[in-house]
Amino acid sequence: MPLDFLASEKKKDITGNCAFFSLSESAHHALMAVAEPKTQFRTIRKFADYYADTTIVLGEIDALLQEIDTLAKTGKIRSGEFQGLIDFLGSAGRDKLNIYIFAD
Repeated sequence: MPLDFLASEKKKDITGNCAFFSLSESAHHALMAVAEPKTQFRTIRKFADYYADTTIVLGEIDALLQEIDTLAKTGKIRSGEFQGLIDFLGSAGRDKLNIYIFAD
């Protein structure tokens, strides 16, 4: 069961036509295992609970991208594994959309 990231201006506007990205459960676990200390990776930690719906608002997308980049530079995650997520987040930021995260 993937963790679905959907880009939309408002939650009520989410449709089947929204841009989305699905993060596998194993990739989610790998990301959470290395996103320490929690105080340094606050945006990533917003979706630490795999089964809890959460939102990354437009103003947090750059912070999330920076946190993922920090982990990729340390070699703690393989950047290729998360390149799709990085691309999705960058696109949502350029389009000025929020990210709504759901465990499907």
